[in-house]
Amino acid sequence: MLSPNDVGKAINTPEVSAKPGQSENTTGNGGKATSCEYQVAGKPAGALAVTRYEGRHTKPAEMIAAIKKAKAGAADVPGFADGAVYYVDGQKTATLAAAKLSGGVPVVVSYTGPVKMTQEMMIPLVRTAVSGA
Repeated sequence: MLSPNDVGKAINTPEVSAKPGQSENTTGNGGKATSCEYQVAGKPAGALAVTRYEGRHTKPAEMIAAIKKAKAGAADVPGFADGAVYYVDGQKTATLAAAKLSGGVPVVVSYTGPVKMTQEMMIPLVRTAVSGA
């Protein structure tokens, strides 16, 4: 997960707090997600989710292609070895998601924040999280 300091640097706000998000198991696709929520003065500043797909043999490029198919307007983000995409959902939230294999297990790391968060703001957050996933 990311430190509140990392998120604060990305959004130019020093007073970011973090709390564990809900862990979720999705039986439909075998994903097990761990998340962390970030806040500024009690208001949401975003959330990081790391989803591991134990027992699946999906390649990162296939996971990115599936996200692009599901999310209209999703665009490739350069600089991630196994692929990443950025998209805005309903003019309410922005997400940058990256995929990788970690110990042979497919993993998707995503940061979702307010629509005003640009791809450039999210890249260092997701890159840091991907390196630790």
